[in-house]
This record gives sequence, C-alpha cells and structure tokens, in this order.
Amino acid sequence: MKWMTNVLTQPDEKEFSERDKISYYFKVIDETLEGAFKPRLKLLDKLVNFKLHGNIPDNSGADFGKVIRDFPTQVKSDTILFLEDPFFSISTNQWRNIAAHKSFTINKNDIVVEYGRNTIQSLSLSYEDFYKIVHWTQDIYRVIRFGQVLTDLNHIEEIVSELGGTENMNIRFESSLLHIIHNMQIVGFEFVSNEEQNEIFCLNVKGKSDHDVKSSLIHASQCLDQLSCAIYDDKFIKDNFKKAKICIVDNNRNTLASATISIEVAVNRAKGRLTLDEYLSKMEFDIKNPA
Repeated sequence: MKWMTNVLTQPDEKEFSERDKISYYFKVIDETLEGAFKPRLKLLDKLVNFKLHGNIPDNSGADFGKVIRDFPTQVKSDTILFLEDPFFSISTNQWRNIAAHKSFTINKNDIVVEYGRNTIQSLSLSYEDFYKIVHWTQDIYRVIRFGQVLTDLNHIEEIVSELGGTENMNIRFESSLLHIIHNMQIVGFEFVSNEEQNEIFCLNVKGKSDHDVKSSLIHASQCLDQLSCAIYDDKFIKDNFKKAKICIVDNNRNTLASATISIEVAVNRAKGRLTLDEYLSKMEFDIKNPA
C-alpha cells in the first residue's frame, strides 16, 4: 500500500542550469527505479514464476541485479524493456547504480557514465541520449504499475484470500481516507479539507444541497466509524489520535456543525461490541444553527 502513495515532487526545472537539471534527473532515475519500479519488478517475477512453475519464489532479500539476472528466460523477450534499456542494452539495475552512486561525469558536450561490478565499463552519452534514458525509466515504471493495477483488479479476491482475508490486512490510512471521501462525494457532500486538532482527526465537508445543517450532519456522521477504523488500522498514525470528527462548513470554512466520537468507541461499534443506541449516546454533536 505504501507504493500507492509513492510520488516524486519535482521542482521547476526552468530554474536549473543544464548541469543541475541533469544531476537532478539522475536523482529521479535512482528514486524511480529503486523505490517504485524494483518492488513491482519483484512482484512480476513472483507472478511469472508462479505461472510457469506453480511456485512463488521468495525474492524479498534479492538485490536488483539478481532479480534481473534470474528473471525467467522464457519471458525475457516479452519483458526486455524492463530488464535493460533499448538504446545501449545496459541493465536496469546498472542504471540505478550509476544514478545512486553518482558514477557519472557531466561534461560540456557529453555525459560519461561508468558501470559494472568487476570489470568497469564506460559509456559516453549525448545530452539527447541521456534524456531518452530518463524517459525510458519513467515509461517502464508507468507500464509495470499499470500492469499491477490490472492484476489487482482482476484477481483481488484471490489476492485477499492468499493474504489471509480482510481481517489480516492493514491498509494505509491515506488509501482508506481517499475511499471514504470518494463515497461521501457520491452521496452529495463536497470535501473541503482535513486537519489535525491536537488528538482529533477532523474531516471538513460542505453540507448536501437542499438539506439543512442538522440532516447533513446526521448523514455525514455515519462515516465516523469507517474513519476511526482507518486511523486505528494504520500502525503509523493510530497513536496520534484519540477521536475522529466530521464538520459541516460553509463557503468561508466556518464550522456550522460537528460530530465527534472516540476512536476506541467507534472501533468497538464496527466490531459489533456496541449497539447503535450505545454508540450514538457516546457521540458528541454540536450544531451552531440547525437551519
């Protein structure tokens, strides 16, 4: 799930000199191949081996180079763009090494890169060739990520079952929050913002059109058990918050009404340990103007 939130924040390259821009894009190559592409290549390696041999290899401890060297030969012609660049036939992991170890020299008219484990080789690239390599790394990442999305969509039931069912799956809070906000927008709420108020996680939305503040709040508060579970299930943030809150705000972001619940209480309700009446009795409603 952490890969779903893996993004590159790019500065304005117009502010860079050509040398600085090239240095920056070497950094992009490293981060793309190591942090985003490699985990998906390992997953592809597992799936291909499972399809060919019926077993799923444990490649969790394998380095980038080993995964590429041991990739099943039966499908190498179909996956060659994942394994080496199409211009100089340098392996993908070597491009990651060049970028990560800064094994390159930027000259006035070319870029010289060095690679290899035992016998060091060098290659002189034109600036145009270098940017072709940059675009190739981005392209293979997009393709393999799209392939993973399609695999997940088509085989989600088998994947969940293999992981031990939904009870044993911990989904990142950001992913759950996106799902909750999407569902609220479907039923007529407009997402405004989220904020942290000491130990309270607060979701701010505009009320439903043609509904008064009170009815909007009653409807919106139905997401608090899902929001609480999303916080509770993410071990990285669960200790940061004690309560979950939903606010109905106006166009100026002034709070018109709110509903707050203890995360512990909401989780108990979600697990069937509290009746609806018991749950509602512990929810704090604050309505400034019910009209």
